[in-house]
Amino acid sequence: EIREVLRLCQLGYSLRRIADLLGMDRKTIRRYLAVAKAVGFQPDSSEITDGLVTAVLVGLQPGRPGSWHGESWAELERQR
Repeated sequence: EIREVLRLCQLGYSLRRIADLLGMDRKTIRRYLAVAKAVGFQPDSSEITDGLVTAVLVGLQPGRPGSWHGESWAELERQR
């Protein structure tokens, strides 16, 4: 799904057209492309590699499980 969004973007399709073709919300397409650009994707010159798709997937995640505990939790984990 992400790979197809990036491919259509490279072909010059608009957000609306990509969303219509893939049956997705425009905000989702916009979020995918924002993360892709943040990790170095350039529609006119980037190759769509597995690494790029993985970086976008990681960038879309809200955070690693357990990362909300903070420094105190990390200290307790070290002493365990």
